[in-house]
Amino acid sequence: IDNSHVSLWVVATRDSRFAKVGQTVAFARVTSDGVFTATIWDVAVSPVWQRHGIGRGMVERLVERMLEEDICNVALYAEKKVLGLYEDLGFKQDPNGQRAMAWRADSQP
Repeated sequence: IDNSHVSLWVVATRDSRFAKVGQTVAFARVTSDGVFTATIWDVAVSPVWQRHGIGRGMVERLVERMLEEDICNVALYAEKKVLGLYEDLGFKQDPNGQRAMAWRADSQP
């Protein structure tokens, strides 16, 4: 984590039956060369917090951050069971069948 280009933590802001204030409910990180390429890794959301848009929001923010830094080649490493979420965000599945998918800023709709 220390060597990540960016890391993003989502923590509970109030007590609930699912989490206490300050408890981590989601996490994601990016590695990058700082110039041209970045890869989003480890998008993880606590099971009780899934299907609330947290993962999607983290990926959107990480891509925005990379584009703000003029890093236009963003890849994402993902498990097959969640590919649909990332395709909805503009990622395209790797044609070679790898789990990583690539997205380029110049291919935005």
